[in-house]
Amino acid sequence: MFLNKLKTILHYNYLYYFLLGSTLLLTVFRLLIPIESQYTGKEKIVIGTIIESHRIKDQWTMTIQGKEKLRVTYYLQKEKQKERDQEYNLGEKVKIYGELEKPIKSTTKNTFDYQEYLKKQHIFYLVKATKIVKVEECNNFYFFIKQAIRNHLQKDPYLNSFLLGDNSYISKEAIKSYQINGLSHLFAISGMQMSFLSQIFLKILKRVPQKIKYSSIFLLLFGYSLLIGCSASVIRGVLFFIFFSLNHLCNLEIRKRNLWMLVLSIALLINPYFILNIGAWYSFSISFGLLMMSEELKKIKGYFKKLWKTSFLSLIISLPISLSQFYEVNLLSILYNLFYIPLINIIIFPFSIITSFISFLNPLYQILTSFLESSSLFLSKIKFATIIFPKLPWPIYAIYIIAIIMYCYSIKKEKNRGKILLILVLLGHYFLPILNQESYLKIIDVDQGDSLLLHSNNCSILVDTGGKEYSMNASIIPNITIPLLKSQGIRKLDYLILTHGDQDHMGEASYLLENFPVEKIILNLGKYSKLEQELVDKDYFLEQGYEGYQISCGQFQLLQLNETFENENDSSQIYYITYQNISMLLMGDASIKSEQKLLEKYEIPPIYLLKIGHHGSKTSTSLDLLKKVKPQLGIISVGKENRYGHPHIEVLNRLEKNKVLPYLTSSSGTITINFSKKEILEDAK
Repeated sequence: MFLNKLKTILHYNYLYYFLLGSTLLLTVFRLLIPIESQYTGKEKIVIGTIIESHRIKDQWTMTIQGKEKLRVTYYLQKEKQKERDQEYNLGEKVKIYGELEKPIKSTTKNTFDYQEYLKKQHIFYLVKATKIVKVEECNNFYFFIKQAIRNHLQKDPYLNSFLLGDNSYISKEAIKSYQINGLSHLFAISGMQMSFLSQIFLKILKRVPQKIKYSSIFLLLFGYSLLIGCSASVIRGVLFFIFFSLNHLCNLEIRKRNLWMLVLSIALLINPYFILNIGAWYSFSISFGLLMMSEELKKIKGYFKKLWKTSFLSLIISLPISLSQFYEVNLLSILYNLFYIPLINIIIFPFSIITSFISFLNPLYQILTSFLESSSLFLSKIKFATIIFPKLPWPIYAIYIIAIIMYCYSIKKEKNRGKILLILVLLGHYFLPILNQESYLKIIDVDQGDSLLLHSNNCSILVDTGGKEYSMNASIIPNITIPLLKSQGIRKLDYLILTHGDQDHMGEASYLLENFPVEKIILNLGKYSKLEQELVDKDYFLEQGYEGYQISCGQFQLLQLNETFENENDSSQIYYITYQNISMLLMGDASIKSEQKLLEKYEIPPIYLLKIGHHGSKTSTSLDLLKKVKPQLGIISVGKENRYGHPHIEVLNRLEKNKVLPYLTSSSGTITINFSKKEILEDAK
């Protein structure tokens, strides 16, 4: 009787709409509640329990739970052998000596924001540890079990990834290759793995009464999810199995769509930040789409044919997420999934479980995972099928969602209207950069270094790359420059100009050339520096700029001094640019000596913008130069709190005296001069 009443209630569709709607409102409300750190940032010593801990070479990275969570980095010293042999295990209480600092906030739009990423995990401070002292051994059963399992897996990258959902031991290059090839989802423990594990448990417990059997499996999956961390994909996988099993066992006949809404509601109640999590977007959107298309997929005969269709549908369903967040899609990922999905789900994942119990199989397991990694690294070099789309306002992605819904509806009804609409939206999005005639200059915030992007008449020029030796960012090109180029719909650079051979100007040129198409590379005159020689040795096609060197995208003229200097900065290239009624002078790292030679040789009319030389060093930007060229704006590319004290107070005083309005990347972030709209945008404000 009770079951019949419950079944009747659970058949009301509006119940699930109300639940999801209420949950979304509650989620927004919870996210609007400001959360402030309980630390001041001035602490020199913090105490907490280790909840995550990894050592890669000489670096320990750990998360401790003190007053709140803190992310700790500790570099081991080679001369202290005792310290190098020390292990820091989960559940141990430690005293950390060091400086607290806030995570780096993105100062360039459309690039990864590390501060926001950590904030979603309620981490507000990083700690650069100088010393770690154990205060108390682990006395928590949960951490004891988790550490024991990690010790048993012996830091094997793929055992930790497939069994514990921990990818930290896999190399960054391999992780990047999986992302490029569209295989990252295979490393997230989710419905596929949970289904596999549940099938194992069902076979083990097949003689146990059904209620006890399923209750035991539910508890085991719940315990496993706690052990590996309750990510969005894990929670979805566990809840899907539980609710779909109950729906079948109790013959409740709840619609799949309603079960999906129920699972999403519970997931958001557990963690409201899932609504901001890209992994959660992928997990729930693809699962919803495949659930809605399940009847059509069932009609397809043949494992690989069904896998092809599933992979293609997953790619289509996830398009709004991929294009809005990563600005590209790899069409070959569909083919790759045909091979890698069975390889991982049928062979490597089950073998991971077996190897964790039967250690002598480890050499064979290493061969399998080595093949997985090396093949992905090889395939990631194939670029022709990776299509770049510019970043657009969110209403455009809403149109994508409508087009995808119509596309799925067209498949069900065997019509073509939805397919045609989706193709038109994709074509319009792809060709937009060609139709868009906006021209702009971006002075990219690369910390203590130089990098400028000029785009005009669908021609793109990058002047210098910055260099990570002088940057707080791990690497400028993959984290800032390439995402920025892609978000602007730039698919190749027509020119890469390297003003001179210093690290802070061309330190990442090799990485850029290996990972993004560049047609021409221009160096300065004179002897090659060590970094320039490296490019020559790699057989890149290089040119040396000469006086009056003209670049096809507008009036972009090299003012060459036709002299070679011993000092690399004195040899820095100087460019004079005109666009419509706007003129600019890019000084690189040119010194006052170079400026004097420039003024003697060229009659430069008053300009609109001066890219201040040498990051505002007092050895550049003389009063003679300012009086002669009379700039209205002075842009200084400089790192926040840099060790050189740039920009120097003398330079700032010279600018003020000559009524030049200064803009600093250290405070403004990436600065955009939009020639078409005649406006200045500061990404950090």
